[in-house]
Amino acid sequence: MDAGPLSSLTKQQRVTLPRHVIDLGSHSLTTSAGEPVELRRQSLELLCYLASRAGSVVSKAELMDVLWPGVVVTEDSIVQAVGDVRRALGDEAHKVLQTVPRRGYRLIESLPPAPSNQIAAKPASLPRWRRVLAGAAGAALLFGVIAWQPWLPRPPRQDAARAALAVVGSRAGTPEEQQLSQGYAYELVSELSRNADLQVLAAQSGEAVGFGQETPQAVAHKLGAHYLVGISLQQEQDRLRLRAQLVDGRDGRVLWTRNENMAAADALSVRNDLVRHIASSVHYGMRRNEMASAFEKPPGSLDSYVATLRAYSLKQQMSPKGVQEGEALLDQVLAKEPDYAPALAYKSLASTLDATSFYSPRTLQQRAVALQQALNLAERAQVLDPSLPSAQEALALSSVFLGRYSESVTAARRCVELAPSNAECKWILSMVLINSGYPEESLKWGAETMAATPRPQPATLYGWGRVLWANRQFDKALAVYDDCLRQSPEAVGCSLERALTRAEAGVPGDARAELDAVAPIVRNTGRTLEQVAANFYDPKNAQFLIDRRVAAARTITREAESLSTNR
Repeated sequence: MDAGPLSSLTKQQRVTLPRHVIDLGSHSLTTSAGEPVELRRQSLELLCYLASRAGSVVSKAELMDVLWPGVVVTEDSIVQAVGDVRRALGDEAHKVLQTVPRRGYRLIESLPPAPSNQIAAKPASLPRWRRVLAGAAGAALLFGVIAWQPWLPRPPRQDAARAALAVVGSRAGTPEEQQLSQGYAYELVSELSRNADLQVLAAQSGEAVGFGQETPQAVAHKLGAHYLVGISLQQEQDRLRLRAQLVDGRDGRVLWTRNENMAAADALSVRNDLVRHIASSVHYGMRRNEMASAFEKPPGSLDSYVATLRAYSLKQQMSPKGVQEGEALLDQVLAKEPDYAPALAYKSLASTLDATSFYSPRTLQQRAVALQQALNLAERAQVLDPSLPSAQEALALSSVFLGRYSESVTAARRCVELAPSNAECKWILSMVLINSGYPEESLKWGAETMAATPRPQPATLYGWGRVLWANRQFDKALAVYDDCLRQSPEAVGCSLERALTRAEAGVPGDARAELDAVAPIVRNTGRTLEQVAANFYDPKNAQFLIDRRVAAARTITREAESLSTNR
């Protein structure tokens, strides 16, 4: 790698940290044992420059001049890079890379070696891909033989260094109360996922089990969770009654129970305090984005907050009714509070799903207009709260369907940076990488998504199947689509992808039935099956995937025509 602004430094210079070594000659970071540590280019350059000035305070202005010469950037770029470096070094306490208030940053190299029993040392000293593989390999020893589907990665490792945590909403009460509890569970998962070292299972997995219908230990066992947080939320006039319970999934012990009676103005402070309480209880310090507190704003009314949580829960169902009911709730919120960033982000996501999942008949032009409106909503949410992962998720999703592939990948990567343990961010990144023509990298992020999603729902299965198809793992992809259609026979996206995969793999099937299953897509767009198959893929970088899809679509059409002729 080019050493960038460090090219004039002595080629043999090495800076030793408590658990890492920075080689300024090769412009690299390794653990003390010699294992390479991955960092984004700009973050690595920042680390190396600070290492070249070890012990000295380097101002933000100097860092911007050196690392971004001639480019107009904000201090947020430095904050992001510093956060990356601290995560890589396991520097949760900011003892190695210090912030000097109103002056800048200082890298300290002469610290004593960290004690071997430090919890953060093990996961932070290894690159993320090695931790993911180690987590998958360790699962078999801890759980024994579990009846997982053949296409699923092994469940994540359950150990003291990276214990899995599941957050599930109550399945008791009215449908509205269940939606409210599940929406709050999603919100907690999103915030907890900002911690790179805390392994948080995908929130959607909790919908398959539900807190309150089975014992907490049984729920934790089904999800493969070391710890379980159960959430019950009810609205009582102008107050919300919250009950949260942390349970040790191994023996069912209730570690603590917390009850809150809050108004809308208290919603964010209670949520953030609860997040810190959960994280500290499982021995992790929260590394929330340094910019978050400057932008987070509570909802103006309790009704708006409740409607937003319910809408998010409905959106996750990935059904026509759920998505459209969620959109209606968010329209009510935004009519009262047009600058409430979470509502803008969720509305963008729901609108994108509605426009691209063919839940309602629209012309291609109408869908394009709806997608542009969804992108506008996402951009507004991002401006109002740059630290909101769901805003980046919405940007990525709407951008890819508008053909803005590079912008889509950038937004998805930012989502992962903001919430390194968020399965939805990784799912979105794996999806847009396929459409942009990068199937190999999409496999990495798709596998991480599935490892954090022990009970995947149709939307996740649809995405994972596409990842497997793109990487020519046809048998596994077909098994995934079968599972998707067992859960949701109306999932026309899974029907389409299964038909294309079967045709390309040469697996016998009923082409006539497949065409009938995807007829709503063809009918609602007025396009041929070949045109539908090629839609939303980058013609510049993903032409090889488009060619595969079009060829498979033609095979299905020929097979169906042959069957009709023979009859």
